[in-house]
Amino acid sequence: MANLGKKVLVYSLCSMLASPFMVLPRQAYANTQNYTVFSGGTIYTMTESLKEVQNNVKPHKAKAVVVDNKTGKIIKVFKENENADMYTKNANYKQVNLGTNVMLPGFIDPHGHFPAAPNYSGISLAPSPIGDVDTIEEVQARLLEKITERDYAGKGINYVTASDYDDTLLDVQRHPLHEELNKGELAKYIIRASHISGHLISVNTAALKRFFDSSYYNSDTFKKAIQLDPADQVTAAKLINKNGNVFYQITYTPSGGSSTTKELPGIIMRADAAQTLATGPDTVDTYLKCMTGTFVEAAMSYVAQLPADKAYAPKQAEIMAMASKEYASRGVTTSMQGAAVLPQALPNAQQGLLNNKLKIRTIIQPMVYNALDPEINQTSLMNHFALAWENMIYDKSKPDEQRSIGNPSVKSPKAGDDISAWNGDMKNAGPGELAAPTTLANQIYQKQLNKELPLDRIFLGSWKMIYDGSNQGYTGFFGQKGYYQLPDGNVTYFPVGRTTNPDGSVTINNLGMESINDPKNFVEAGKHYGNEGCFFINKAQDVFKLGEITYKRYHEKGQSIHCHMNGSRASSDGVTFIEKAIASNPGIKDGRHTVIHAQMQELVETQRLLGNYDQYPLNNPAKLQDICTVWQGTAGMTWEKAAQQDPTEYGGYNPEEGRYKKEFSKEAEQLRKDLGNGQLMKEQNFISSYFVDHTYYWGQRHRDIFMGPGSAYNMSPLGWAVQLGHRWTIHNDTPVTPQNPLKSITIATTRLSSGYTAGGVKGPQEPIYHQGAGKDITATKKFYPTKIDELNKGEQRDYVYFDQRITVLQALHALTVNSAWETKQLENKLGQIREGFYADFVILAQDPFQLEKQGEAGLLQIADIPVVATIVGGETVFGVLPGTEAGNFVSNLESSFFNQSALTNISENPDTFPNASYIPENTLMEAAKNYGKAYLGSVQFHADIDTTNSNTAVLSAQIMGNGDPVETVRLHKYINNADIRPFTFTGSVNADDIDSHAEQYWITDRTLEKPLAAGSVLEVGKAYYIHFAIENDSEFDLDKDSAKVQDPVIVTADSFPKVPTAPYAGHGGGGGCTIGTTAQYDLALVILAALGLLAIRIYRKRDNA
Repeated sequence: MANLGKKVLVYSLCSMLASPFMVLPRQAYANTQNYTVFSGGTIYTMTESLKEVQNNVKPHKAKAVVVDNKTGKIIKVFKENENADMYTKNANYKQVNLGTNVMLPGFIDPHGHFPAAPNYSGISLAPSPIGDVDTIEEVQARLLEKITERDYAGKGINYVTASDYDDTLLDVQRHPLHEELNKGELAKYIIRASHISGHLISVNTAALKRFFDSSYYNSDTFKKAIQLDPADQVTAAKLINKNGNVFYQITYTPSGGSSTTKELPGIIMRADAAQTLATGPDTVDTYLKCMTGTFVEAAMSYVAQLPADKAYAPKQAEIMAMASKEYASRGVTTSMQGAAVLPQALPNAQQGLLNNKLKIRTIIQPMVYNALDPEINQTSLMNHFALAWENMIYDKSKPDEQRSIGNPSVKSPKAGDDISAWNGDMKNAGPGELAAPTTLANQIYQKQLNKELPLDRIFLGSWKMIYDGSNQGYTGFFGQKGYYQLPDGNVTYFPVGRTTNPDGSVTINNLGMESINDPKNFVEAGKHYGNEGCFFINKAQDVFKLGEITYKRYHEKGQSIHCHMNGSRASSDGVTFIEKAIASNPGIKDGRHTVIHAQMQELVETQRLLGNYDQYPLNNPAKLQDICTVWQGTAGMTWEKAAQQDPTEYGGYNPEEGRYKKEFSKEAEQLRKDLGNGQLMKEQNFISSYFVDHTYYWGQRHRDIFMGPGSAYNMSPLGWAVQLGHRWTIHNDTPVTPQNPLKSITIATTRLSSGYTAGGVKGPQEPIYHQGAGKDITATKKFYPTKIDELNKGEQRDYVYFDQRITVLQALHALTVNSAWETKQLENKLGQIREGFYADFVILAQDPFQLEKQGEAGLLQIADIPVVATIVGGETVFGVLPGTEAGNFVSNLESSFFNQSALTNISENPDTFPNASYIPENTLMEAAKNYGKAYLGSVQFHADIDTTNSNTAVLSAQIMGNGDPVETVRLHKYINNADIRPFTFTGSVNADDIDSHAEQYWITDRTLEKPLAAGSVLEVGKAYYIHFAIENDSEFDLDKDSAKVQDPVIVTADSFPKVPTAPYAGHGGGGGCTIGTTAQYDLALVILAALGLLAIRIYRKRDNA
C-alpha cells in the first residue's frame, strides 16, 4: 500500500508538470489558432438579473472571455475567482490583453432609423449643440454653402433637401418662412427643409408656387401624394376661407365622375391669412402671402419630387457604409431600422452585407398594414407580401370588418429570425436557397453555406406602428389640459375635439373652433391637444378605432408591435389597445409589445402595462384622477351625464356634457377581470423604450413650452420603470439625435439639459427632474398645468414627485440586455457576455462605474469616453485591439464612396487568388521597411470590375488616427521586390472624373464625402479611410484580364495608431500588450511540460522493471 501511494503521488506530480498540454480540450488542441482570448482588463458581462439591476448590485465581471473565431461566438467565460491560465497563458491562442481598458457587450440600438442616421443625402441645418446653425441667416448661409460646394448648378440639381432645423432654437423662435428660404440664389431651387423631429417641413417660395401650377398639381406625382387616382384630373387649385380658417383646395374630376373639391389638411397658414385673403386680389401672390411654407405630418408628402427634378443623392450602398461606420464608432453592434418598407430595406441591407459595407448587425422592423384605412394600405401591404403572408383581404370596396391582414404562411419568418438570406420579392418571397441564383438572397445563402459570410447579420424585427406625432412639433396627442403653451401666434393650428360615439368609438372633429368644450374627452376651449387631423389626407379618420383594431389583429396572430407614442393621451390610448387585444386573446403569452418614445408615459400607464392593479394610485380612483391626465381602459372612470348643450351653438358639434365621478367604471372593472386581475399583462413581457435624450436636447423647452414643469420633470420616466420592474430601454431615434449610447448614459443618469437656448446662446445646464424628490411613487407636488393658469394664478394640480434619474448599471442594461429583449429570440443571442452568445463587444478607454463614483461630474464624463474598439462576431469593425502589432492596422476593405465603376466579388482570401499570385505578408512587411517608419499593414485583393461608367477602381480601407498629419500616411504599389511604386497623394477629388485620379490616394474621415488636406491631423481614437484608385489593366493592376483588377498595396506612416486614453483620478490610462504571451513564460512552460513527461516515462520504465 505504501508503494502504491508513492506511485500515485509521483504520477500526480509529474502529470501536473505536463498539464499545460494535457488540459487542452481536443478541439482546442487541434485548432489552436481559432480562438481569441480577452483578458487582463475589466470585463463587465451584464448578466445581472432584473431584480439585481433594480437593486443596483455590484456589476458582474469576468476574468477572461474565449471566442471561437470560426463561429464568432463566446465559448467560455471565466468568473473572477476561476483559473483561466489554460487559455490566457497559451501562446497558441490569439491573446488580447485589455490592460487598463474596459470591455462590455456591444450596444444595441432599440429604436432608430438606420441607415438614415447620417444626413449625407441632404444638408444639415442642426442647431447647437448638435450643429452650429442657430439663426435664419445661418440657415441661408449653410444652404448656399453646400449648394455651391457640391456644384448643384453645374450638375443640374434643382431639388434641394435639408434637415434638422429646430424652430425653438433658431434666433427667431419660429419655423423659417418661405420667403426666407427663397433669398437670393436660393430662389433658383426647390428647397425642402425637414424639422429636427421629422414631423414637419418648411419650403421656399419656389416650392409653394408649384401648388398653383397645373403642371404640378395635375401631375401623377402630386396626385399620388394626395391619394388621387392617376386617371383623376385636377383642374384648379386655390386658397379658400372656411369658417374663418384658410385652406388649400383643389378641384378635380374623378375618372367617370363629376367635378368636386377637396381641402388638404396640414398646410399651415399665417394668423392673418383670412384677412389677407379677403382683402387681396385672387392671385397666386395673395395666396403666398397667406402661407408660411410649413407642412405638418401627412402634408409633408405634398412637396413631391417630379420625375424631371434632380436631387443630390449618394448611392444607397454608400449611405449604408457611412451609417455602419458611424454606429460602429460609437460602440453600437446592432442597429434598428424602424418603420421600414421591407422590399426596399432588405435588398439594401443584403447588398451592404455582400459588398462588406454593412459591418454591424441590423434589425428591420416592417411598418404595419392598417386594414382599417384604405388610404395607407399600399406601402404597408408590401411588407406582408414580402414576408410571404397569405389570405390578405385589402379590397377598398369592402367594408372595414371584411378586410383582413391575413396570416403568416409556413415559410414566413418570425421576429428574431435571420433574414440575411430571405428573398423579399413580393411575388416570390421565400428562403434564399429556393430563390433564383441572380437574387441577393441566393448569393448570400451560398456564401453562408460556404462559410464566406456569417449568419445572423440581418434580423426581422417586430412590426412598427405610429400613433401620434411629435411633442416639439405640436402633433403629439396630449390629455386633459393639453400643451403648456399654445403654438406661436403667427401660425394657425386647428385644435382637435373628440367625442364618443354610441358604439364606444371616438370621432375626431378637426373644426378649428376656439369655443369648443368637451369635458368627456378633455377638450377645453382655447387649448391645443395635437393635430390629429393632419395625419390623414382624405378624411378625418377614427384614429382611436384604427389603433384598437390594428393591435387586435396583429396580437391575435402572435405578432409584436412597436408603437410610437409621445403624448400622454397617445400613451393612455396605446395601453388601452394592448389591454383589449390581450383580453380578447387570453391564450397568447409573451406579446412583447413595446412602447416607443414614451415621453409622457404616466405612472398609471406603467402600472397598467405591469398589471399592478393593486398598487397606488391604480388602486385609488379618487387620487388617480387627481394625478393623471387621461383615465381609460383598466383605469377608466364612471361618466355622469348632464344636460346637453345646444348643438347649433357650436356649428353642429355636440359634446356630451357631464363629469367623471371618482370611481372606476364597470367597463374598467370588467376589463381587469378579463385580464386575470393583471396576470395576463404580467405574462406579456412588455417593454418601454424611452427617448431620454429629450431631457438634454429639448428639456428646457419641454419644461417651458410644450409640457410644463410638472410633466417635463417626469418625461421619459426611467426611474419608476426601474423601480416597478417594467423592462426599459433608451434610444436616440437617430437621425433625430446623433447615435451615441455613452451620451445617453450620461443623460439618463444626470437628466441635465444642454443649456443652449435660442440663437445658439450657451447657458448653464439645468436639471430636468424633480430636485429634492426621492423614489416614492406616492409623493406628489403641485404645478400649474398650463402657462395661462400660471399667469392667471389659476388652479394647480398634483404631479408625481419622483426622481427619474437612474444608475450606470441600469442605463447599461437599457442599451444591452433589455434592448436585445425587445425583439423575440435575440435575448438568447445578444446583449450579454455569456457562453453561446455572439462575441459582440465594445472596448472603452475608461470605466463608467469608476466615473459614477465621482458623482455628477464623473457621470458627465461618460459621454466622452473614447471607444477603443467595436467587435461584431469576433471581428474588429472599428478601432484597434489593445496590443495590436505592426501590420494589423489596416482593415475593412470595401468599394469606395467615390467609386464609379461596379466592383463585385471583392476578395482578400489567399486561396482565391489566380495562379497562386497572393504575396506573403512577411514579403510585404520586409518591403515596407524602406518606405516608412511604421508598417501599418497591406491591402491585397482581387475583384471583378464593370468598366461601363469608369475604367478606374476605387477602394477604401480603415485606419485609426495616430496624431500625425495626413500627409505622413503613404501608399505604395507592390509589383515585385525590385519594383515598388508610390501612389500620389491628393487633397481634392473630382468625383465626376474619377479616371483622372488613377494611381492617386486620399484620406477622409467617416463622413467619407470630403478629402482631408495634407496638414490635417489624424486624431487619436478616430477612424479614417484611405481611398486609392487603380486604373484597370494598368501597371498598377496585376491582373490583365479586362474584367478583373488585382492589387497589393503597402500602407506606412511615421507612427502607429494609438489606443485612445482619457485618464481620470486613480486610472493609469491606455492600452495593454500583446498578441501572445512573454517569451520567458512560454519557454518556462515548455521546459516544465517536457520535464513532466520525461519524469513519467522514467518512472514507468522503473516500475515495469
